Amino acid sequence: MHQDHEDSPGQSKKTGKSKLFTTFATHPKQLRIASIVGVAALVIALLSAFAMSPSGASLEESQTFGGITVSLPAGMSQEKQEDGFGVSSCTFSGSYVRVTMARREASKEDAGATLASLLASEMDFSSITGKMEGDDAVYTAVSSTSSGDFPVWARGRIVDGWLYALVVTPTASGRTNEATARAIFDSYSFSSSDIKVTLVSDGETYDTLSAEAPAGSGAIVKLPHNLTKDRAVFDAWKLSGDSDARVVEEKGSQYLTGATEDTKLEAQWSNAWVVTFTDGNGNTIGETLVRNGEAASAPSVKDTDTDAFAGWDADFSNVTQDMTVNATWNHLWTVTFTDGNGTTLDTQTVENGEAAKAPSKEPTKDGYEFTGWDADFSAVTSDLTVNATWERLPTTAEKNAVSRAKSYLDYTAFSYSGLIDQLEFEGYTTEEATYGVDHCGADWYEQAALMAEDYLEYTSFSRSGLIDQLEFEGFTYDQAVYGVNAVGL
Repeated sequence: MHQDHEDSPGQSKKTGKSKLFTTFATHPKQLRIASIVGVAALVIALLSAFAMSPSGASLEESQTFGGITVSLPAGMSQEKQEDGFGVSSCTFSGSYVRVTMARREASKEDAGATLASLLASEMDFSSITGKMEGDDAVYTAVSSTSSGDFPVWARGRIVDGWLYALVVTPTASGRTNEATARAIFDSYSFSSSDIKVTLVSDGETYDTLSAEAPAGSGAIVKLPHNLTKDRAVFDAWKLSGDSDARVVEEKGSQYLTGATEDTKLEAQWSNAWVVTFTDGNGNTIGETLVRNGEAASAPSVKDTDTDAFAGWDADFSNVTQDMTVNATWNHLWTVTFTDGNGTTLDTQTVENGEAAKAPSKEPTKDGYEFTGWDADFSAVTSDLTVNATWERLPTTAEKNAVSRAKSYLDYTAFSYSGLIDQLEFEGYTTEEATYGVDHCGADWYEQAALMAEDYLEYTSFSRSGLIDQLEFEGFTYDQAVYGVNAVGL
């Protein structure tokens, strides 16, 4: 950007210096005081010029955040501050400029993308370019406004898995505030110190970690959590001595944050009970340490070819002593469904006492109707074969025999054998007559009662005589007795 400057009135670009010396020579006494004042003013002006940045903005206040130090114009105020583990930043605004110093979790490979996302969160831009300058990734974006295009700057450095970044954004009227924004960006410096973190367990050094601590924020160090100790469970790391650092729990891990100097941490332990898990046959399949009163975590158990895992034989939700927990099992049985002619329709594995499921699609057979299965499979306690059962579909003659049998029963009473004889007399084969009688729906006990009533309307009978007569008609003894009892004889 270019800025135009006008000359002071009465001053020549080429001869101003000789006029100054002429004044001292012509009026040595009267002008000496005035000249001294002028020289002083010139010195002040020069000092002011030296206080200005190369781009002309006066930077008077220094701010440090996350290792980054920048110089800001006087009067800028803190606009906002995010203070969290994963997201942390400090933003200043004023002089038509916004300055954000931020920390974001990022790998070295992700530095550029993370910087770009920070730029995007500050302002929309139409283009972006980036490069490495030493240890820093430097990005420049171009933002478009009604006043024209102007640049936005970002610079960041990866330290131990964290990006410490500076974003400087003009906030109004485009290029009129570009010089101030550029001056702030150019004042960037990064400072940090190397520290050691000593981890101690039971008075002995467990490990020593090296870390880089950015000025103003301190180091962030992920702490180990897989410590082991006989009959004890690791709880947490505790700071030893006075320190501004703290230990935080994030994402299932513990971190030391804010450490600016060598720091010592001591492991904290809880006494624990031993819970042993077995397969129920004496073989250990898992062992864990559990704090008093807490629940143990059971290992995963898979079914075998012959048994299904059914659970555990003891409660381990509130452990107060050493204990052994055994797996329990349900035996598995094989249930085979067939079509009744030796062809397998489905094979299932079923836990002891549980029900098998019949094939979802009913079997079919030409000339027959499926009527069900020949065995109960609602509570399986052994290997089982279940066969489909069938009923032959009637022929036309058999259907006619059924209709004829029903017609005779509407007219008079018959016994089972007597109705078959009647249909045979009508010309039906024994098979057709038998089918017709089997499917006519008659109650042969009630038929015996009806025939007994008919006989008594015709003539007199003794009880035994009427029973004999009904048996002669083809009724069974039990049916004949039922019929006689029904008429009150």
